[in-house]
Amino acid sequence: MKGQLYWEEGKLFRLCEWGMRLAYVNVLWFFFTFAGLVVAGIAPSSISLFTVMRKWLTGQEDIPVFQTFFSTYKKEFWRTNAIGFVLGTGAGVLFLDFLFMTYTKGILSLILLAFLLMITMFYFIVCLYIFPVYVHYHLRVVDYIKHSFFIGIANPATTLTLTISVILIGMLFLSIPALIPFYGASLCSLIVMKGALKCFRKIEGKLS
Repeated sequence: MKGQLYWEEGKLFRLCEWGMRLAYVNVLWFFFTFAGLVVAGIAPSSISLFTVMRKWLTGQEDIPVFQTFFSTYKKEFWRTNAIGFVLGTGAGVLFLDFLFMTYTKGILSLILLAFLLMITMFYFIVCLYIFPVYVHYHLRVVDYIKHSFFIGIANPATTLTLTISVILIGMLFLSIPALIPFYGASLCSLIVMKGALKCFRKIEGKLS
């Protein structure tokens, strides 16, 4: 009975510890995103967030969080903004395509809709994996995009699970907006990074 109580207290302590960690790193994410005026800050801030998450999930729980976050932000600022520019351009093109589709009718509209939905799915897969891939591998910018896509396609079960998880988290934040400043980015990144690491280990296991 006493041993079980200690075990439950230990679990509660770990839960509180992770809650504080996620809240702290989420505040850092918001601060550095706005420090880069959002447009130039969101990509390097997200990479810094995933860098911290990867270290935590691979057993490096005693890292200096602020120092790790800030040094990654400075080091990867321009390179990650190149990726952010590509992703932002892709989102803009998709938006314009969907806008154009509203002016089409008949069979052309259906064909265009099917094509755009497929491209949107591919785009989402790249967005889902590109930050974990970036912090785990050292590649050229274009290769991050290719690897993110192929890893997502090669692991459909994990991709589907992560997609559903992100949607559910989004619904949670819509229901309780007060959680967003503390867990809006960090909770999503934790789940996505954990799923991505599972894919990476699977791939690396096959190659070894």
